[in-house]
Amino acid sequence: MFPQLFEVVDELTERGINIYFQSQGLNTIVDGKPDATVKAMVSMFGAFAELERSTIVDRLQSGRRMAIEKGKAMGRPEGSSMTKEEVLAKYPKAAKRLRDGRTIREVAKEFGLSTRTVQKIKNALSL
Repeated sequence: MFPQLFEVVDELTERGINIYFQSQGLNTIVDGKPDATVKAMVSMFGAFAELERSTIVDRLQSGRRMAIEKGKAMGRPEGSSMTKEEVLAKYPKAAKRLRDGRTIREVAKEFGLSTRTVQKIKNALSL
């Protein structure tokens, strides 16, 4: 179960730092002393979070298995990435700015592109 959760709560409580769980209305320190009830509740929160995570993983794996059994293709479709020529044709103005010596971040900001897209443009230019 989430050992880091307990370590953080214990360490902060030992240092006299109160943690307030707003949705539950709980404080780790009550009347200047650590609250044992809250420590038990934190254990339960951790257990429920672990259970929820496990359930999500199981559902995802089950869904993937069912999709594969039905013949659905998983992952990115083949041929979905553009060739260097296609990238340069799609972003000619950004390519020009890169040739002019502008940085990836500058070009991304100017054209509203992600830095990853501008990096692809730069790679297509072989700069």
